[in-house]
Order: sequence, then C-alpha cells, then structure tokens
Amino acid sequence: MESNLTNISLPLTLGLDPITNEPISIDLGKCGNILLAGATKQGKSHCIHNMISRMNALPTPPEMILFDPKRCEFGRYKDRYRVIEDLEDAKHILFEELFENEIIGKRWSSDKDNSPLIIIIDELLDLIFMHKSRSPKHFDDRIRYEAIIKILANGPEHNIYTIISTQSTDKDILTKEILDNCINRIVFRTIYRLDSMRIIKKSGAENLLGRGDAILYQEGNCRKIEWL
Repeated sequence: MESNLTNISLPLTLGLDPITNEPISIDLGKCGNILLAGATKQGKSHCIHNMISRMNALPTPPEMILFDPKRCEFGRYKDRYRVIEDLEDAKHILFEELFENEIIGKRWSSDKDNSPLIIIIDELLDLIFMHKSRSPKHFDDRIRYEAIIKILANGPEHNIYTIISTQSTDKDILTKEILDNCINRIVFRTIYRLDSMRIIKKSGAENLLGRGDAILYQEGNCRKIEWL
C-alpha cells in the first residue's frame, strides 16, 4: 500500500529563533515521531502542553491518546482525549489495540486515507518499566517496550505519530531502537555533556539555561529555539 505520510499536514510552531526572533515550526505529518529529552524540570512538559494546544487549534484537530503513567500530566485532557494511566491498560492498548488492530488490522488492510492519530508518552521510563531493575527483562515491561518500538517503526507510514518525553539518557531507556525511530528530537538542558552527545550527537545541551530554551535536532542539524 502506498504511504499516506505526504497527505497529512500537522504544522506545529515550537518557538522562536533567539537571533532572528522568527518562529520555528515543524510539520509532524512529515517529520514523523519526535523525542523530547533532557533533565527534569527543564521544560519538557510545558513543551508537550504547547504542542497539544496548537494541535487543538488546527482546523481539524487530530485524535490523541495520552499515556500518563505518572498520573500527573494529562488529567486536564480526560474530557477530550483518552488518557491512559494504568500500566496494565497501557500494555493492552499499545500492543493489541494500537499495533495489532490499528496498524496491522485497519490501516495496513485499507486503501483509504486515515485520519492522523497522535500518541504522546510522558514519561517513557515510567511507561516501560514497572520493576525497579529498570531493564526490559520482565515480561510485561518487554511487551510494552516492544509495542512502542513497533508503533514507532510502522506508525508514521499509516499516519500514527508518536511524541515521547523522557528525562533519562540511560541506554536501557534511550535504546538504539528508540533513537533510530525518533530521528527528530528536541533536547532540553542536560546534566552532562555525554547526555547531550547521546541525544543530538554533539555537545551543547549541557550549556542551555533551562529557562525556556532548547535545541531542535532535525535531519542531522541542530538549531536553538526559545519557547513561546
């Protein structure tokens, strides 16, 4: 089936260029999945809420499923979108409903255009790992992790786009599979230079102020942005 990726436009204004003061935008329908990473309390949640507000303002707002294992970010959206807080529910929805039903079932078997579906995960670490080991070895943890990878890899071709937020740069969280499927990234202030290197392949994020500034990594290029 021919990809519907180019038929969807989901423009998002992320912020301003700190030098020219011009707005910096991306088209989620063309860039696919987005990773938001950086230390805690550096602006990731604020960024996500801005993205949701801007998508709500589109002429035809997309459907969204919001995963909130911390049970503290998306309560305000429960009247409008599906908000998933329970890890057992998340396992079922990620693997059976989203991957097997939406991607394998409906979207791969249909020649019709599909309306976009946005999946937002905050926080990745808490969604993947129920156990203290913080390693995807336990059965339920592995199911959630593998379902996320499959959705990241196959979703954009079928108009399913995922925005992932995490404060962890640990290799068991930001795996090669996660990074390979989130080639567009927004990095906030990191604690260490090596964290910046892992997320955007260069240093710099460790020098951000943590006051509404970030670095957009897109198509291998870095661009500093300040939030609106």
